[in-house]
Amino acid sequence: MNKFAPVLAALLVATGAAVAYAQPAPDAQPGPRQGWERGHRGMKGGRLLSQLNLSDAQKAQIQQIVEAQKNTPLASQMQSLRTQMREARQSGDTARVESLREQMAALRPQLEQMHRQTKEQIQAVLTPEQRAQLEQLKSQNRGRRGPAPQTL
Repeated sequence: MNKFAPVLAALLVATGAAVAYAQPAPDAQPGPRQGWERGHRGMKGGRLLSQLNLSDAQKAQIQQIVEAQKNTPLASQMQSLRTQMREARQSGDTARVESLREQMAALRPQLEQMHRQTKEQIQAVLTPEQRAQLEQLKSQNRGRRGPAPQTL
């Protein structure tokens, strides 16, 4: 039994560490977030918006705005190009990758315009106090991560 005591102790320590590591952080948000709150790639400001104590009506309006943006032909086209790009990279087709990169670059100004319009529509839903709070949150984030990208 004495031969196995150190092995057993090491195993217990390793198991305890794994269990502790797997536990959520005390300040972690419970459960998955939905829609605009997820902060998906196209809507990085969603995480900030979730801190503004939005009314149910505001949440519904913002969700509608985000869904409308996601369902545009331009967004669908870009999503298709991203999928094709992933497949071309996986297959090692460098000529196809370059062609897709050029197509995506050509769409970028239109996408940026669409994102600006979406941002303006969402900000129109917010109260003046919520807009001010959003700007404050954005400033705090800039301090942590350097210059902020174009977000809400």
